[in-house]
Amino acid sequence: KLSKRLNEKPDILFKLLVNREKAGRTAISPGIAIPHIILDGKHTANILLARCNEGINFSEKAPMVNAVFALVGSKDEHNCCAPCQPLPRSFKSIILKKGG
Repeated sequence: KLSKRLNEKPDILFKLLVNREKAGRTAISPGIAIPHIILDGKHTANILLARCNEGINFSEKAPMVNAVFALVGSKDEHNCCAPCQPLPRSFKSIILKKGG
């Protein structure tokens, strides 16, 4: 679990992700979202891929998200996630493929 790797309560991570989505849409195309949050502390960087064939009602502007790349890190490591941002576009057809 991501919460265990980060030593953070799941409800805190969920709240941070919800607040991040409210601050600005993180869906980059139909079906894919890349929310990113910054945690307190140092030397923390993680990525979580979640996929749901049925779709997730992510927000009003992104009601059908099938893949989420959640980037989570401390402020000092925040830039380490930047190279990961093009990956969802590259793998879009694989991620959204039914039954894959």
